[in-house]
Amino acid sequence: MSVKKFAVRAGLVAAASTTVLATLAGPAAAHDVQKFLYSGGMTCCTLAEANVKNSHTLITICDRAADNIGVYVEFYFYNGRWDITDYATVSDGNGSASGCGGYTVPSGYQITKFKIHDRNGKASAWFTA
Repeated sequence: MSVKKFAVRAGLVAAASTTVLATLAGPAAAHDVQKFLYSGGMTCCTLAEANVKNSHTLITICDRAADNIGVYVEFYFYNGRWDITDYATVSDGNGSASGCGGYTVPSGYQITKFKIHDRNGKASAWFTA
């Protein structure tokens, strides 16, 4: 094999490897995200917990305080085209009892960001999913 052919083949292999790595590193390959809403400082009193799981296709919200104040999460999800972005909310319907509320986005969509709320107006910042 000539040096020229080797260089071309090496370049094709490098390009193919970069494409595979870029594909795997996209949002669908990302890790799960877990965030909390606190009543005070970062070390005090967890009110709610939200999780984005399953390659950014499932979001859950859990009420962590037996205070008779409900919690919900608002979030955005998209299918790879920024002109098709959707918005939804989901709550933990049973309060602080065992179990959480959840929502699975439609096939081909991924959750991009979310914000946790309690029903008294307390809210987290926006989190990247």
